[in-house]
Amino acid sequence: MALTSFKSNLIADVGISMGDEGKGRLIPEIVRELQTLTGRRDVVGTVLKVNGGANSGHTVAGLKLNLLPGGVAEHDVACLALGSGVVADPRKALWEALPLEKIGIPVLNRLLIDERCMISDVSHRILDLAWEDYRIHILGHEARGSTGRGITPAYADEVGQFQIHYSEFLGAKSDYATRLSARLNRAASIVRDVCKLSPDKWSGLFAKLTEAELRANKGAIESGVFTAAEFDFTRFAGKDPFTFDHAAVLECYWKAGAALAHAIGDVRERILGDLAADRRIIGEFGQAYWLDKRAGFAPNVTASHTYTPEFFQSAGIPVQAIHTVGCCKGLPRRGRQGGLGRPPQRRRPPHPAAHLRHPARLVG
Repeated sequence: MALTSFKSNLIADVGISMGDEGKGRLIPEIVRELQTLTGRRDVVGTVLKVNGGANSGHTVAGLKLNLLPGGVAEHDVACLALGSGVVADPRKALWEALPLEKIGIPVLNRLLIDERCMISDVSHRILDLAWEDYRIHILGHEARGSTGRGITPAYADEVGQFQIHYSEFLGAKSDYATRLSARLNRAASIVRDVCKLSPDKWSGLFAKLTEAELRANKGAIESGVFTAAEFDFTRFAGKDPFTFDHAAVLECYWKAGAALAHAIGDVRERILGDLAADRRIIGEFGQAYWLDKRAGFAPNVTASHTYTPEFFQSAGIPVQAIHTVGCCKGLPRRGRQGGLGRPPQRRRPPHPAAHLRHPARLVG
C-alpha cells in the first residue's frame, strides 16, 4: 500500500484536502501491512488520536466512530490513545466504547487518555449552537454548519487559559465542581450577553442536542446498552433562561470521568516505551490540511492543528523523523448535510490564494 517504505516508527495519517478522505479506514490497512512486513503481531503499539474531538467522524471495519481512534477494531493494537491535543467529552467516550465492548471489541482496557487531554462538556455544545445563532441572526451571515459537538468553544477555553484537564478526574470532586461551575456560569453569560440569544431559545438548545443524540445512538438504545434517558440534555438546563443545573451537570460528568479514571495517564511515556521496544505508533488526524485553523481559509476551518507537526505536540515528544501518509479524494464532500443539520455551503468567491487550494482539492 505505502508508495515508499516505512522508515520511521512514527506514522502520521493525515488528510491533504478538505476532509472525508477515509483516513480512519486506512488505519487497519497500515497495521496489517506492517504486520506482514515485520512478521510481528504487536508491531503497532499505539494508535493515537492527535487532534480534534468528536467532530471527526470515520468508519473503521464497519464501525462508525467520532472520538475513539481508528485502531479500535485491530485487537493486536495494545493502546488506543487520546493525546493532549484532543478535546474529549467523557460521556461521548463511553457512548462509543460500551456498545463496542458489548459486541466483543475490547476498548476500555486498551484506552489511554492523556492527563493533559482537555475535557469538553455540555457547556461547549450549548455555546457551539449559540454562536451559530449569533452568526445568522446578529451578524446576518450564512450558517457555518456547526456540528454542535462543542469543539471550537472547547479550544477557546484552552486559548483563554480556562481549560480543564482529564487529570481533574483523579483529584477531588470538590475541586472539579468549582472549576465546572465557573465554566457553566461563563458559558451562560456569553450566550446571553455576547451571542444575544433570545431567552425563549435557551431551552431549545438542550432539546436540539437531545434529539441529535437520540438519533445518533439509536442502535445503542435498541440493543440495551443505554436507556434513552442517558441522552436527555434537557436535565442540564436551569429553571431560568441562561442558567444550567450545576448539580445535574456535575453528577453526570463526574460519574463519566470516574468510569474513565483507570485510563487516564501519560501518553508521552507510552509513546517513548513503544519506541524503545521498536513498536510503531500511528497518529490519526481529524479533519484535513486545508481545514487547519492556521493553514486553512476561515471561516471554513476547524479549531485545531490538523497536520503532521501536531503529532509531536499531542504526544509530548521531541520532533524526529516521521512517515506521513496523505489521504485525498477527487471531489471533497465538505458542506454536505451533516452534524446537527449542517446546511450545504455555497461556493465562496475565489480566494486570492485559490491557486494553492485547487491541487489539494482536485487530486484524488
